[in-house]
Amino acid sequence: MRIGLIPELFTLDVEHNLNQMLKWLQRSEDENLDLICFGEACLQGFGALNADYDHDLAMAISQDDDIVTRLQDACHRAKTGLGFGYIEKDEGSLFSSYMLISADGRLLHNFRRVSPGWKLGQAFKDARYREGSDYANFDYKGKKITVAICGDLWHDDLIERFRVADSDFLLWPLYTNYEIETWESGEKDEYAQRVACLNRPVLMVNCFDDGEDIARGGAFVFEQGRVSQELPMGETGILLVDC
Repeated sequence: MRIGLIPELFTLDVEHNLNQMLKWLQRSEDENLDLICFGEACLQGFGALNADYDHDLAMAISQDDDIVTRLQDACHRAKTGLGFGYIEKDEGSLFSSYMLISADGRLLHNFRRVSPGWKLGQAFKDARYREGSDYANFDYKGKKITVAICGDLWHDDLIERFRVADSDFLLWPLYTNYEIETWESGEKDEYAQRVACLNRPVLMVNCFDDGEDIARGGAFVFEQGRVSQELPMGETGILLVDC
């Protein structure tokens, strides 16, 4: 399976972010890619939440939203699968989720973040902001794939749930805003060592941002406690990974 990890620039403008994904799907038509993947909460932008429930509910989308239909159609045209993070609403509940769409436009998988670190302020006490509880793998192109979002792998009890999951590799979309020097001087190795216990390749993809305390991109493959492939933080483009 050939996967493209893309740390693209996303803003708080949903139409802009949607067009970024559509642009990359169009580019992928001649690249023989099975799947392209973006970072955490990239559809609305990571900073779109403000812990005001009415605001956040209006900004979130459901799995059957017109935006999803547009992405499904684009995947079908490009014959390329897609993974992207978004803020999901479901019967009044809000989740930080990651959706996978197949190359023929089917909904493959919808993973809901299982750790609470995506919430802000009073949202921690609001039961309408929820975490998922399903660690199931999904099958695609002959591979078993697991998804974790950002802080899911930084809780010892949660990473154990992912460790015992039977999959060929794990997708790890996130949003992290280290200074490049800090990342290169030790944090990158700490991330690699953190996921070594999973005993399979871990494909990490970050976001780009244009505000303060910004995410600076980067895509990495961690294997056996080390970095085996990377698109360094600060660089734009696509990291091609064969799994």
